[in-house]
Amino acid sequence: MKIKRGTASKRRLIFIADSSSTTGAGLANLVFNSAGLVAYYYASDLANDVQITLVTATLGTYTSGGFVAVDNTNMPGWYEVGIPDAVLDGGVEAVIQFRGAANMVPVNLYIELDSVDYQDATAFGLSRLDAAVTSRMATYTQPTGFLAATFPATVASTTNITSASGVTLAASQPGVTIPTVTSVTNGVTVSTNNDKGGYSLTQSFPSNFSSMSIDASGRVLLQPTQTGVTIPNVDMVQIVNELGPDALNANELITDIGVVVWQQLATATWPTDSFGKQVLIGSSTQRSVAVTGSHHVASVLHDAEPNSIPEDAFVTGALSARALAADAATEIATAVGTLQVLTRLDSMIESDGSGQFRFDVIALENAPSGGGGGGGTDWTSNERTAIRSILGFNSSGVISLPSEGVLDAIKDKTDLITSGTVYTALPVTSSGQITSPLVIGDDYLAANGRAFSWTVALPTGFVAATASCRFGMRFEDEQGVNSFIATGTVTDAGSGNVTLSFDVAKTVTGDLRPGWYDWSVEIVSASGVEVTRVKSGKNAEWQEKQT
Repeated sequence: MKIKRGTASKRRLIFIADSSSTTGAGLANLVFNSAGLVAYYYASDLANDVQITLVTATLGTYTSGGFVAVDNTNMPGWYEVGIPDAVLDGGVEAVIQFRGAANMVPVNLYIELDSVDYQDATAFGLSRLDAAVTSRMATYTQPTGFLAATFPATVASTTNITSASGVTLAASQPGVTIPTVTSVTNGVTVSTNNDKGGYSLTQSFPSNFSSMSIDASGRVLLQPTQTGVTIPNVDMVQIVNELGPDALNANELITDIGVVVWQQLATATWPTDSFGKQVLIGSSTQRSVAVTGSHHVASVLHDAEPNSIPEDAFVTGALSARALAADAATEIATAVGTLQVLTRLDSMIESDGSGQFRFDVIALENAPSGGGGGGGTDWTSNERTAIRSILGFNSSGVISLPSEGVLDAIKDKTDLITSGTVYTALPVTSSGQITSPLVIGDDYLAANGRAFSWTVALPTGFVAATASCRFGMRFEDEQGVNSFIATGTVTDAGSGNVTLSFDVAKTVTGDLRPGWYDWSVEIVSASGVEVTRVKSGKNAEWQEKQT
């Protein structure tokens, strides 16, 4: 495209194709901050390319770096962009590239920077083509002997116009027409005008000005208004002993005097023993004291000091119940409510005669009968006996292990769990399960406190000294079966229990594939009898190590 060099606030339309489309469709719904979207420009007067900071914009309004879709529904792929002024301010050419958004075909703009404006139908972008003739001829030099470019401001006679070379042009000279000057619109400078005819000076004075008496020195004289009275001439009136009726109002002084007097009273500069010193004046814009229509002094009392108004300051009836009703009613109701609760509670309590207090019979008449403190229960004697038996203690409160019932059945199950309790060291938990995840390529050895160990009850007919044990894990996926079996040691743990411990070296775990493995632990007697003592309640996961 062609753009005049130095153009500012330029908008242009671009089309962004969708690389995933086989029909050449446009890529819709891009915005200025779409993931990956960037823009760069390079101009021939620069040493390197520059990134354009894309921002949001309003369609049809220029914004530097603006990026906005024309219509994602009806014109998908068309966008309006605001070209930064710096792209067009120098050089003879510039390029802009938009790229980076998902499924976006990069857009490349080549701009030829010209000295003319192809969009200017009037002057083609040339500075003087449409200017005034005098501007376009600014560099024109008039040849010697031609008429001067301008005429005198005043032409005395149409026959006295000369060229720059002093040649007089007659009005009747063939081919020359000299216009008649009828008026001069520009300023005329007159050095000396001896003809002053036709000029007059008239000055208007204010009304009644002529009635004033002014002496030869320019002093205003006071004249008597009464017959036979002579007042000496004075230069200035210094003292007025008497003013006539309505004199202040007539001279518009009454308002000013009133304002000054009352504003003076509102300050702290009253003369000693003056009237203003005795008047109570508020220090803010609010009145401190007001006189009501009933000629009473009304005031709002703020923050009175304690005891500032003693009781004897109030006459009878000064404060009425009606004036206190709003606050008093609320406080009384609250106090009565609290008092009622306390009164009722007090009526339910009696002394036991020994300095202690208790609820009386009426207060406890709805309480269950029997039991401590007058209370009771709806359990029968047999039910209470059964509950004690289930919980494992007798009527005397002595706790013993239950021998029957639900708790005894639970105990039997927990005894089985207890028989499978293992070392708390990793990788086996106290519940007998394997802690996940396990790490492929690690050593799980007793020497490091990391062996797989279980403490279980020794099966009937087994001898710890002659028994052996095995621990196996298995995982199967599309690549096949992945498993191992480790042989461990059997150690007498006392109380009819044995500890089964297995070392699993990295030479074994290093061949495993990641996944969730099933597993089991068995003990084998000297005669070859196999009894599985622990198995996976949930699978154990093996994961690859990162070191």
